[in-house]
Amino acid sequence: MDNNPKFKGKGFVSIITNCKGELLSVSAQFFKKRNPAFEKELVEYFKLIELWKPGTYYKKEVDSGRTYSFKVKKGELILY
Repeated sequence: MDNNPKFKGKGFVSIITNCKGELLSVSAQFFKKRNPAFEKELVEYFKLIELWKPGTYYKKEVDSGRTYSFKVKKGELILY
């Protein structure tokens, strides 16, 4: 986002982790205005996080998926 500080938009990032907390899959998408370059940058950022907390089901660690909403305002990423 450094190359376009005026860009703004909203979207989501989806991740899938295994029972060991390892990232299996990550994808990002904006709702209205697509920005493939930023979506790719966001995916690469999430891949840098090496260990995630695995999901649990009946106190047993399991593969799981999560979705995070985000917005970009004045070139700054905000997860919520």
